[in-house]
Amino acid sequence: MMLAMSWFYGTYNWAVALVGLACVLGHAYPIWGGFKGGKIVATSFGVLVGFNFWLALIGVIFLLILLYFFSMVSLAAMMSYTLVTVIIILNSPYIYGLCFTLITLLMIYRHKENIDRIVQGQERRVNFGLKKRDKQK
Repeated sequence: MMLAMSWFYGTYNWAVALVGLACVLGHAYPIWGGFKGGKIVATSFGVLVGFNFWLALIGVIFLLILLYFFSMVSLAAMMSYTLVTVIIILNSPYIYGLCFTLITLLMIYRHKENIDRIVQGQERRVNFGLKKRDKQK
C-alpha cells in the first residue's frame, strides 16, 4: 500500500507516511476484529519495505544479528526497528521520522507483555544464536 502511495503521491511525503502509519494501526486495531490485532512487526517491516527496500534489508540484517546475540525474536524485532528508525530520523524528511517513530513506539507498546517477561528473565528463546533455549528433558 505504501509503495503504491509513493507512486501516486511521490512528492507528497505526508501522504505516503500517513498511509504507512494507517496500515500499521489498521493491523494493530482492526475494526472487523474487535480492535484486537497482531503485534505489528510484520506489518511494520512491510511498511519499511515500501518506504525503502535497502533500509528494510539493513533492518533484517540488524534483526538477524540481534537474534544471534539474544535469541529472543521480540527483543530483536523491537531493537532492529528502533535502529532503522534512528537512521530514518537522521536521513529523511521530518514527516517520515515522525511516522516511523510512532510506529516504533506502537510496536514497543504492543510488546509490553514481552518486555515484562524479558525483564523477569522469562521470555522464550529460539533455538538459534549464542543463548539458545535450554533443551527439554
